[in-house]
Amino acid sequence: MKKLLWSSAWVSVVLALATPGAAADRAWIEAKSPHFTVVSDGSERTARAIAWQLEQVRAAVRTLCPWAHADLNRPVLVFGLKDEDDMKALAPQYWEQKGAAHPSSLAITSTDRYDILLRADVEMPNDQNTNPYLQAYWSYSTILITTGLKRDLPLWYTRGLANVLGNAVVRDSYVEVGRPIPGDVRLMGTQSRIKLRDLITIDRNSPWSSQQDKLPFFDAESWAFVDFLLFGNAGKHRSQMDQLLASLLNGTPAPAAVTAAFPDLEALEQEFVLYLSRGRFETGRLNVDLSVKPEGFVVRPVSSAESNAMRAGVLATMGRTSEAEALLQESRKGDGALAAGYDVEGGLLDRQRKPDEAIIAYAKAIELGSTNFYTHYRWAQLTLAGNPSTESLARAQQSADRAVALNSAFAPALGLSATIKMQLRRPGDAVVTLQRAIALEPAQTQYRVSLARALMALGANDQALVQAREGLAVATSDQERAAAQQVIDALAAAAARAPDAGNASPR
Repeated sequence: MKKLLWSSAWVSVVLALATPGAAADRAWIEAKSPHFTVVSDGSERTARAIAWQLEQVRAAVRTLCPWAHADLNRPVLVFGLKDEDDMKALAPQYWEQKGAAHPSSLAITSTDRYDILLRADVEMPNDQNTNPYLQAYWSYSTILITTGLKRDLPLWYTRGLANVLGNAVVRDSYVEVGRPIPGDVRLMGTQSRIKLRDLITIDRNSPWSSQQDKLPFFDAESWAFVDFLLFGNAGKHRSQMDQLLASLLNGTPAPAAVTAAFPDLEALEQEFVLYLSRGRFETGRLNVDLSVKPEGFVVRPVSSAESNAMRAGVLATMGRTSEAEALLQESRKGDGALAAGYDVEGGLLDRQRKPDEAIIAYAKAIELGSTNFYTHYRWAQLTLAGNPSTESLARAQQSADRAVALNSAFAPALGLSATIKMQLRRPGDAVVTLQRAIALEPAQTQYRVSLARALMALGANDQALVQAREGLAVATSDQERAAAQQVIDALAAAAARAPDAGNASPR
């Protein structure tokens, strides 16, 4: 007998979803858990079950990777879709392309949220190793393990770890991670394996990661290597994996960190080859978070106007402008005063590079009481174009601060607020705001350069120099390096002009 992907307690609920019908004609319901909002055209219990499962996936990531960023900078909206027709309506391109796979799950990043699309009717036999939600889980795990770090982790580490986590399977009492992905196992047998000394040096500029015909092989071996380090040989190398991670997070270059953690790479290579030759990959089991109770999730019905606006947002992000506009029209027929519809309209116009019209749509959404942080942020940002008056700056400041109040984890809103404060000659306030932005995104050079300039305005040149140098250290582009160096040079010139400059130089 086939077993559904999630907890057996919800089997009868999900099987009840098999009745046909157009998504637009169905009632939608929302279940809100601590970290996810699930909207579904299935039953209340189905929405709760999906939210519970995703909370367990998040808990598994946090358990296996306690260093991962706990809170994302945008909310996660999950669509628990009743069947394939629902998925096709929200991702039509996968059915339009000849030979394209019809996904059971998708993850999409928009300006104002992360969207996860899941078919609630999919099943997984006990003998099948691939989670049908692999793509969505992989994307979500990747966001968690790469967000908020001061420096990027090696590509083999993040992509391999995302595969270990992406194929997670949630059971009643545990989450199993690291299950082998049959496609990856097959790929590793079709060509010569990448040597570990080469694997650990591959970055985004390498053909192994930048060419579509090579990337699957790189991903397959990255998954196998991370699985081996975490679970292979009864977890023999787990402590070394922890040592490697600590070095990487402290800023040690990847090759040096690997050498320190694994001083005998040739011996590790031989052990890894032996592990692969066995054809039996180890997995990890993590206890579910018993504090998360599906019956405690807040549930409410979603109006057709709301559901149409939500789905229009997905289609807009996917570039399906005409379909998104059609749903917005339906949404407006149902509720012409729904702020969410104007949120989406503003985003659509923004993508079409129509800033003047986008400002009007965002302003209408704000007038109607929009609680979308991005709407307030983007309205303020667009308002600053040109040479704004003091009055315009003050209004933009209010809107930027409202965005921060609605989503304190969105660093760009803090950065924008600080920029306006500097224009309003309030560098002290800008310093506090930029420090919050840096705490959220320590790898962003622009926030450190802005903080350095704010500190210079306050006469705190020594502190400014620290931030400028740190900005230069984390810079990843010539433009960022030039911006940081410009501040360092300005500080050097200021020091040279000082009467007591002596031989000191901030360079």
